[in-house]
Amino acid sequence: MGSNILKEEIISLKLEITHKDKGIKQKDSQIYKLQTEVSTQKKELAASRAYAIKLENDIRDLEHSLLIQKQKQSSSVNADFNRQSPFSDNSNKSESENLKSWFLEQRMRQMELEICKQDNKISNLSDKLLDLRFDNNNQSTRSRQRQNRGRQNNANKYSRNERSQFDRHSENKHCKFQNDFADFSGGMSFRHDESQPNSLHIDTSGSENETNSVGEIKMSNTSKEKISREIGANIYTPKKANETSTAEVPTSSTGKVGLHTERQFNDAHNGSIHKNVGKDIHVQEPHDNEISIDSVLNILSFNIEGFLSNNMYLSMLEKRADIIMLQEHWLHNREKQVLEEFLTDFLCLVKCFDDDKTNDPTERRRGHAGVAICVNKKLQNLVELLPDGCNRVIAIRLNIKQPLVLICVYMPTRGGNITIEDFKTVLDELSEMIEKYLPTSDIIIGGDMNASLHRNERKIPRDIVFDEFLKSNGLSIPSTCKKQSTFFHFNNRDESQIDYFVETSAMVKKYLSFNREFQNLSTHDPIMISINCCIERMDISTSDPRPLRIKWDKIDKQKYENLLQERLTEFSDVAVVETAENIENILTKFSDIIVTTAESLCPKRKKKFKRKRDWTPEMTEIVKEGKFYYWKWKNEGNKDNKSSINYIRMKVQKKKTSFCPKTIGC
Repeated sequence: MGSNILKEEIISLKLEITHKDKGIKQKDSQIYKLQTEVSTQKKELAASRAYAIKLENDIRDLEHSLLIQKQKQSSSVNADFNRQSPFSDNSNKSESENLKSWFLEQRMRQMELEICKQDNKISNLSDKLLDLRFDNNNQSTRSRQRQNRGRQNNANKYSRNERSQFDRHSENKHCKFQNDFADFSGGMSFRHDESQPNSLHIDTSGSENETNSVGEIKMSNTSKEKISREIGANIYTPKKANETSTAEVPTSSTGKVGLHTERQFNDAHNGSIHKNVGKDIHVQEPHDNEISIDSVLNILSFNIEGFLSNNMYLSMLEKRADIIMLQEHWLHNREKQVLEEFLTDFLCLVKCFDDDKTNDPTERRRGHAGVAICVNKKLQNLVELLPDGCNRVIAIRLNIKQPLVLICVYMPTRGGNITIEDFKTVLDELSEMIEKYLPTSDIIIGGDMNASLHRNERKIPRDIVFDEFLKSNGLSIPSTCKKQSTFFHFNNRDESQIDYFVETSAMVKKYLSFNREFQNLSTHDPIMISINCCIERMDISTSDPRPLRIKWDKIDKQKYENLLQERLTEFSDVAVVETAENIENILTKFSDIIVTTAESLCPKRKKKFKRKRDWTPEMTEIVKEGKFYYWKWKNEGNKDNKSSINYIRMKVQKKKTSFCPKTIGC
């Protein structure tokens, strides 16, 4: 009797917990909606301010034009007066000359304003042109593929010459990892160099006052044609055996990056960086159901300083990288799914500051810290989450030909209750992970280190500790890493380089520090690296098994009730204390017991397969000949012509298939 009362109380408590969870989720959704409304209102405010500035500029232009018109009228009046009185004084002539010079100066200023306006229009049109090329390339490649597929089905399918060269493994040479790859159009503007009439400059600077870490890239007319062909998404097309799949195309400092191919990265002069715009993939010949893919992975690290407030900029970054390391997402444990719901193309592995804490969900504390690694779903079969590290460290292993361990870390900051000992504790955890995984894998660590190797003023203790950590563990900054600030304090008085990628071996081919972008609401700028890797993918079907449909009319229901009652009593006899942490596991076990009990009583029916007739090479040739003559008869245009020689030959081949087993022993 007491156990029944306890069970009823447990059920009632479960219902209360579910109702409270629903209420909490509703409140969270309302808060999220309010935050999105605030962000939209901020955008509208910024747009209205920009419109007001534009109106002010128009007013100034109108005032200048009005002043110029008045000067024209005054100059014309003075000229008429001078013609009427030829004996005027020299003072009048000097005044007229001064007016003319002033008028010319005003005219020059007006021309300069017009030139600036035209430059802005040209830059906007160039950005739109790049977007249109990107869309047109997508549509044209897809339409060409559909047309080629239709022609192949209609004409080349039964061609004897093409039929002899058909290879059943030809489609395995295509890489399924390829995805739409967009151009590096962020912050790019074009201008012409008068000293070199056949050259084009790509200027990637955000404004005149910003320093461009990438520099300017000069290209000839052939380079311009190359960019116009390759910029945008290039769907992979098979190449001949004697062709190579390497190319070189320069791009800007920011851009969209996908899983792309093995290419030759050439360093440009004065710190410019060449990256892939098109993408082909070099696939080796398949053997033993295995495919080796030489590709380039782009890994990005970014201290987002609040996912909910800076997710618009994150939506831009997701198109530029294959793997994204995030620090300071400020999410609670119960909000982990929000990140994966936002990044639909990524597998998100998240750690929060309250993973090891049990807080009352009704007490909404401000989120802080937190790390995450987001991997493109094209690579999710290669990802293995590693159990090491605290809530400031998260690590995964990519099971490629040479395994690669990626560690995302958010080191403790200065100030508050955090001391240098807390900083050393996290470094000790990283040292243990390096010692554990270095014998079998390469290691790359990325994130916000909160320590600098290139500080302008005197080094602080944590800088020295971080430098010693790198030397003691055999870690190094990539050689392509330039000295460039990645953190800018909100008071604009301090800036430093505290975001890094470090590696155990020379794997990083390109190291890119982003310039400041106006969409970025964080005080940090993203950093990105490109590495070459060889992916070995087994040809395994990833389709999920379909659940069995239980036919209840063929099951002994009384036997099902008895067996279910017996299994449930066995499970309830086990002393398990129900808490908020294990309630989900207990409910899962209950549902598993119900499902397995029903499946165990389903009648097992043996499937009877009708043995198919053996298909010999002779039968294959006969069928191919019949299809070939049918194709020729169809191309004659008159299907009612049963006296055609091709129709007669097709019928002869069809009759051969009926008595083939009797004559040749098929």
